[in-house]
Amino acid sequence: MQSPIILYIILEENGVELSPSGDISVFLENLFTLLDEICVLGDVVVVAGDFNINLGENSSAARSLISILSCFKLIPYVTEPTRVTASSSTLIDNIFAEELPSTYSCSVGFSHVSDHKYQCLHMESLPQADVKKFYYRRSFSEENIARFQSALNSESWHGVFDDRDFNTQFQSFYDVLLYHFNLCFPLMKRPVRQSSSSPWYNNELRQMATELRELSTLCKNTSDKGILNLYKLKKDHYTKTIETTKKQFYNNLIVNSNNRSKASWSVIRSTSKSSHESRHISVHDDNGNLIGVPEEVVNLFGEHFNKPLANKNS
Repeated sequence: MQSPIILYIILEENGVELSPSGDISVFLENLFTLLDEICVLGDVVVVAGDFNINLGENSSAARSLISILSCFKLIPYVTEPTRVTASSSTLIDNIFAEELPSTYSCSVGFSHVSDHKYQCLHMESLPQADVKKFYYRRSFSEENIARFQSALNSESWHGVFDDRDFNTQFQSFYDVLLYHFNLCFPLMKRPVRQSSSSPWYNNELRQMATELRELSTLCKNTSDKGILNLYKLKKDHYTKTIETTKKQFYNNLIVNSNNRSKASWSVIRSTSKSSHESRHISVHDDNGNLIGVPEEVVNLFGEHFNKPLANKNS
């Protein structure tokens, strides 16, 4: 069982906590990149810290943060204000984790050493048998692409054109685009297939297969001959690498075995395609009629081979 990954995040700029007017977009882009890399490494991912983004209000930054984390199935567990003063009450500290009913719970209270409340996430241990390895991927199907195009065509873009500042306009445009992108092409969590039938299939082949799938998706949405030729070359190289890897694996298995004869037959049995399909024999009788019923065929064979014995006894 892999150890949980705990990621603690504090927004800082030159050692000073990032102000609400800071460049949130840079942080969000880096956060997305980081989560995309670490979410496949462990069984449990927890994102916690002082984000300085008030999730208690419906702001652009709050929506973007929720949208990015939801792509990785991470939800906020803190739902009450974490910094309360005489003039304000904000929810800027939070803990994000995967939604597991009745497994996680969160508590918030006064620490008496800071103007921020403490947050505590209670996590119950999961049985090892229930823990599975997962990976994340997006589906760029024709249906999802059509939804994305339709969503962009239906967008009013009021937030982009209402402001005269170029940086604010771009941020609004980026937020809207990212929202529809994550909505139409969500990261789907899928279990990693554990195949015991192909022990020679290594990480290099898996990486090549991933690149081929991405190229295949790209080929379906383009007429660029360069990309099509690249896909053919990659596929041919992938096929040859499979043959070489498989051959080397079984050769090493036989060479390093104490009983090479036994190992050879074991390899032959494991690589041979066995067929368990039932095959019925059909025959013709004396009148030329085709008989395919197994019981009748067996009776005909029995009668045929019993005739010489019966004649001999008579």
